[in-house]
Amino acid sequence: MKINWYLLKSGKLQKQPPPVDWPEGDIKQLDENWFDIEDAQPEEIRQFLTPLNLHPLILDRCVDQADVPGVISYDKAVLQEFPMAFNQEPENQAYLTFVLQSPVLVTIHHGIMPAIDELARSLTGDKSPVLSHLVQILYLILDDITDISVQAETEVRDQILSTAKILTNNPGSVHTENLTKLRWQVDKLVALIENQQYCIAGLNSSDNEALQEPHRRAYLQDLQSEIEIA
Repeated sequence: MKINWYLLKSGKLQKQPPPVDWPEGDIKQLDENWFDIEDAQPEEIRQFLTPLNLHPLILDRCVDQADVPGVISYDKAVLQEFPMAFNQEPENQAYLTFVLQSPVLVTIHHGIMPAIDELARSLTGDKSPVLSHLVQILYLILDDITDISVQAETEVRDQILSTAKILTNNPGSVHTENLTKLRWQVDKLVALIENQQYCIAGLNSSDNEALQEPHRRAYLQDLQSEIEIA
């Protein structure tokens, strides 16, 4: 299991060495932390999350890796399983699991996600933005993911337009397998964006305290608008 640990302090996200003894002291007394977990086995995830005293339903959903899009909110914790980037290969659909329970944000990779690594580098670099709270980091991650979806929508739309032009000018050059593949891409993209929209709506309607403040809810409303555009 690989754990990327980031400390949010004084408006800056600071990368830390991998935690050796987690947790150190009372979790409620910690500064805000983001733990980004890759290549973890189910029991490793359970062991890491156990100190958070999550509701068993949330903990089990993190461990079972079923990758079912949706949101579960219980007490001060919220879980989200979010479909990641559109990919042209059916076996490579990636999911990102979020667990937010102040003062900890945990993200768990299910698949290869270079976009998350790039975002983390930008948030810890010399020109990193001022960050006020963990929900802002959650928003920035989701914003990056939805940007990828909008880009994928544009690319598929352009493929459709290009294929339509070819069908008009030289229909014999377009074969059944070309249309089948294009139809499959459209169907997969529609399913992805609908699942993402469902997840964002779930966060937006959550009664979790961390998401309730008006300026924080504005992030989620902006995300919902962006995915509706896609």
